[in-house]
Amino acid sequence: EHVPSKALGGTPLLLTCTACNNTAGHKLQRHQVERERQESFWRGDGKVPLNFEHHAHGGTVRGEIESAGEARRFRIDPSRTAPSALESWYRNGSEKGAFTLGRPYTWHASRIADLRDAYLWVFAQYGYSLIAEATYNWVRDCVRDGISTNPKWAIDLDDPFTAEQQRICGRPVILITSIPQGALLVANGRC
Repeated sequence: EHVPSKALGGTPLLLTCTACNNTAGHKLQRHQVERERQESFWRGDGKVPLNFEHHAHGGTVRGEIESAGEARRFRIDPSRTAPSALESWYRNGSEKGAFTLGRPYTWHASRIADLRDAYLWVFAQYGYSLIAEATYNWVRDCVRDGISTNPKWAIDLDDPFTAEQQRICGRPVILITSIPQGALLVANGRC
């Protein structure tokens, strides 16, 4: 298992069963990867162009858009764009319409993928004996079901993690940063 996912530059960290690996990749990690690609694009450091579609009166224009700092460069794909749509695009460049960037993703699923990365990192660091601990039941439920109403994993690392929060959440507590590559375990008040 790559942590974070291989598509995000992760490295093989530990063994998981094939079914869990494939299910997580389909249900969760694809959302995490797409979120990171789109966030990288808007930051201006995206290395992979994103697909775009522009739907307007003249038709749909399809292609790729890449980001370099504040500059955006469009490459229109004529094989996926009707000539009339392309003509309208060039003639009415500022024409209003619906613009779709990248593939759709679910923010919540992407954050649960972050949680899963942190969970796997915990096992790589502290051993598989933690699998049986009831402390992690809520994590397994989140990853298995792809949903969570449990707020204990949604703590921002920029916020102070108080002794009261530790008491409420229990230990160990996984904290997730806003980027998939960052995950910390807080166990007994120590990072």
